[in-house]
Amino acid sequence: MNQEHAKSIERLENSSAATRVIELRSVYKNGKTTVMPTPDGMGWYLGVPRLSEQDKRSMIYWAEPDSKVVLKHGIRFDLSDPAQAVTWSWVKFSAAIAASEAACQMTPGAEFYVHEDSVEFVKSITAKEQKFKAGNLVLNDPISNHGHRALLLGVDMEGSTPGAIKDFLLEMADKAPSKILEVFESRDISTKLLLLKAMKNNVIIKDPNGIYYYGNVTLGTSEKSAIHWLNNTENKHMVDLLEKEVNPDYFVEAETIKPNNVVEPINEGTVNEITNPLVDKNDDDKE
Repeated sequence: MNQEHAKSIERLENSSAATRVIELRSVYKNGKTTVMPTPDGMGWYLGVPRLSEQDKRSMIYWAEPDSKVVLKHGIRFDLSDPAQAVTWSWVKFSAAIAASEAACQMTPGAEFYVHEDSVEFVKSITAKEQKFKAGNLVLNDPISNHGHRALLLGVDMEGSTPGAIKDFLLEMADKAPSKILEVFESRDISTKLLLLKAMKNNVIIKDPNGIYYYGNVTLGTSEKSAIHWLNNTENKHMVDLLEKEVNPDYFVEAETIKPNNVVEPINEGTVNEITNPLVDKNDDDKE
C-alpha cells in the first residue's frame, strides 16, 4: 500500500470516531473474489494471531488460517463491530486490495481499493482533533508566554496588546494547528527561543550566506545546526555567556543575596532550568 494511504487507513482503524467504516470498491464494479489470510513467509498468516484452544474459549470472535470472505464492489467493514474488525485485520493484507484506485490500476493482482471517502473521513477527523488540541493549548497557556510563542512562529509582536497576541495564536490554531503544536511540544523550544531572541538583539548574526555567528564563533549554516550547537553540552560555557547577554534580568535575579546571606551560584543546573522563559500555568497561579 502507498504509505500515505496506509497511514490514513491505520488512523481510521485506531480513531475514536463513532463511525469507522472502510468501504472497498472494485475496478470491475461487478467483480467478486474470495480471499483467505495471506501467508507471512514464516509459517503463519498476516493479521491472524496464534491462539491456543484455551485462548479461543475466552474470545467471541477470532480468525483462522482457513477463514474466508467474499469481496465484492461496495463491501463495507464497520470497525466498531468486533466481528467485522477481526475480519478486516487479516483481509487488509490481501494482494487483491490496494490503498487507492490509482494504486489498484498499477498493482498486478489487485481488484479492489479502499474508497477515498473512508480515507478523507479520517483526515477530516484528524484535522478537527488537531485544531481542538491546538486551541486548548493556547487557551490554557499563561498570557506571559504568548509573546514568546508568537516569536517562535516567526512573528515579533512586542508592543502588541495581550489580546491581539492571543487572537493571533488562536487564528494560527485554526489555520495551521500543526505549527501551534510544534511551538508547544518540540523538545528544542527553549533553545530555539534563545536563538531567536539573540538574533533579534544582534547578539547572534546570520550573514548573507546563511551562516550563524556568535562573535567569532560559527554556530552552523542553518537554524537546525545552530540549535544543535547550542544544545551541545561541550558548548555550555559559551551558551551561559550567551544567556547572560540575551536574558540579563534572569541572572540578576539569580545572583540576589538570600536572607541567609548565601549567594546562589548561577551556573547550577541546566541552561533551561535557569532561563526557560516559558512558565507553567501553576507558576502564574502562585503569583
